[in-house]
Amino acid sequence: MKQSLNKFDSKAVKARRNRLLNGLAPLSSRLRNKELDNCYDWLLRVLLIAAISGFIFIDFISAAPFAGATDNLTFPAGVPTIEIMPSEGPVGTHVFVRVINHQVNKQVIIVFGTGTVIGSSTIVAAKATTDSTGYAVVDFDIDIWPAGRYTILSDDGVNKIAGGFKVTPSVTLGEVVSGFVGDIAVVNGQGFAAKKLVHLYFDDTKYVTGETDDKGRFYDLKLTIPPCPRGNHNIKAQDSDSNAQTVVYNVRQKMDVSPTATSVNSSVTLIGTGFQSLKDVIIYFDDKEISSVQTGSDGGFTASIKVPSCGDGVHKIKVDDRVNKAFQDLTVSSALHVNPQTGHIGMLVGAQGSGYRPGFPVSLSYDNIKLEGTSVDGTGSFTYNFKIPVSRSGAHVITASDGINIKTVNFTVESTPPMVPLLNLPADGGRITKDPHFEWSPVSDPSGVTYTLEIADDTKFSSIIMSQANVVTSYIDITEESKMLPGSEKPYYWRVKAVDLASNESGWSSVQSFYKGHTLFTVLGNMPDWVKWILIGLGMLLFAFMFFWIGHTIRKLRSINEDIEDEDEEAYDDKDYGYNTSSSNYARR
Repeated sequence: MKQSLNKFDSKAVKARRNRLLNGLAPLSSRLRNKELDNCYDWLLRVLLIAAISGFIFIDFISAAPFAGATDNLTFPAGVPTIEIMPSEGPVGTHVFVRVINHQVNKQVIIVFGTGTVIGSSTIVAAKATTDSTGYAVVDFDIDIWPAGRYTILSDDGVNKIAGGFKVTPSVTLGEVVSGFVGDIAVVNGQGFAAKKLVHLYFDDTKYVTGETDDKGRFYDLKLTIPPCPRGNHNIKAQDSDSNAQTVVYNVRQKMDVSPTATSVNSSVTLIGTGFQSLKDVIIYFDDKEISSVQTGSDGGFTASIKVPSCGDGVHKIKVDDRVNKAFQDLTVSSALHVNPQTGHIGMLVGAQGSGYRPGFPVSLSYDNIKLEGTSVDGTGSFTYNFKIPVSRSGAHVITASDGINIKTVNFTVESTPPMVPLLNLPADGGRITKDPHFEWSPVSDPSGVTYTLEIADDTKFSSIIMSQANVVTSYIDITEESKMLPGSEKPYYWRVKAVDLASNESGWSSVQSFYKGHTLFTVLGNMPDWVKWILIGLGMLLFAFMFFWIGHTIRKLRSINEDIEDEDEEAYDDKDYGYNTSSSNYARR
């Protein structure tokens, strides 16, 4: 016997058909929106049943299953059957089960699991009550089960009809399905084999390994997106039983700039990823082409550029491979440099500024010494040359300001002391009788040199009589009018040191002595020549006078002596003298 359904039959038959179509309408809508891939599997099963039984004919409207009513539908009378659609899918799949020719007006239990009876290996998935023809439609979602084939069983208390459903793996990335090289994709999966190793592949290259739990799930496996060109790439999860599922991840182009803030002429590194493979990439700075680089096979590149002359503020760096573009901001700040950075007093130094406001005047200073100003050119740069003024050794601050940007840089004045001078005049132990003249060997220094002279009356210079600093020559004269060095029988002591204009001091020279004041010899020695000739003439006159006087005196004495002798002879002649033999004297008779 056959039981037939036709749109021209009785009202009871039409009512049965309407119930069938009403039960299939949700399935039709769901398949049309979400499960078109599985609808054709269901269609083949229906056609197979129809071919075997020879009683079922379905007319699809618009090629969508259950989109319209069936015009002719026939079932084998009295043969209990179930139809499952879809017959496979991941955890969470919404399954429809058609119960056909079961006990009329009876509750039917739908069991899902690995067995054919309700027990620990099965669960009650759904319940329904058949109509007067033994027909019902139930639906439920596939619970969390490991990968494999499972039994769907309908039980009306008399009939137990089994069908099959295959749980397939599924992989999710959450809401993040696209990103950049270096991003982390968090992968979750279910429907894999229970307690098995699972591997994550990116374009068939294995990167991460995890393990499923007893229900075939894994959570939060983190995959760092490797270098690759722009476009869709496959992330595949596969367990050790070869259960696998793939999800698409879209990689986009990106450029990183390091550092993100710098100054003119500084080096900046550009790192690009996700561009076309083996393509030329043009690099632009504020829309002006400045360089180019070629990507590798993975669509990545690394390039180094120098920041061109520009004003301060945010500037745009763009890279373009003719298909993909990427942009990054670079903040350029003002900068100040000096060349050289160390030197001596009077050295010519160049100050270069960049990143200043184009057209603005610039004021410069050296410590608190104001220098002449200049102006910023159209590229935000300026150059100013000046000589280092007199200042102490060490670091000094050079400042340049355009009223908005203020930058400083240090210049270090050399700290090398000059050589120790050697004393020349007066000679050690010498005597000075007129204006003292002190002289020493000159010392050279790039910063320029002055000298300091000290005179004391002791070798330890505990009592300094005179101290003279900032002597610019290698000698000094002290006038008598200054009365700074009165004559003395005791010696004086003197020494000299050199001091450069950076205040670097040499050591003191050796100590030498000298005397101040006249002696007879110094007086004679210091007389003018004409005085000496006069004195010589006077001396000669005096000598002649003395010689004449002495000669005259001698002659006079001789004359007197002769007169005395004549008188004595006359007296002798007038007297008679006898000789006493007993005596050595003559006796007068």
